[in-house]
Amino acid sequence: MSDWQLATIVLTFLSWFAAPPTSLGDVARREALRRQLTPKSTRTLTNLDVAGVPPRPLPTMPASLAEPAKESTKEAAKEGKESTAAEPKGKAETHDEAWWHDRMTTARATLERDQLLADAMQTRINSLTADWSARDDPAQRAVLFDARTRAVTELDNLRKQIAVDRETIAGIQEEARKQGVPDGWIR
Repeated sequence: MSDWQLATIVLTFLSWFAAPPTSLGDVARREALRRQLTPKSTRTLTNLDVAGVPPRPLPTMPASLAEPAKESTKEAAKEGKESTAAEPKGKAETHDEAWWHDRMTTARATLERDQLLADAMQTRINSLTADWSARDDPAQRAVLFDARTRAVTELDNLRKQIAVDRETIAGIQEEARKQGVPDGWIR
């Protein structure tokens, strides 16, 4: 066989392989040829191989998000102690500018985080709805519908939490107003 005949055969094969298949039989022939041409795998993974792998660490929260959460739990514990402890002789507790600023910043950060989570949950609901409507298989549709139902429930909980966060901010502002705190301290 001459060089030009070999080049013609290779070119014909490559053009046939690169062209889109015309039928399901053509797809099957191409897949069989691809499997014959690819080398056999040198390793097979089993469940026993997975047991030897160390477990992945739990995901960590970025420090910028973790600090407001810690502060809010500390403040909630502090408020719980303050509300249960009787104030001596009716004297109101006074706080400085940094305390008021931190309290308001934490409340606003919590509200912003909850709103971000609600937006993400709404996006997930929209995605699940689109996937659900695009599926034909009843089993897959049922799984997607259950996931969407759970997401809708979680979105309702997040909306309730956002309302609580807004009430908390309004309560802080009202408390500051009653104690005569300058407006600049809670901005």
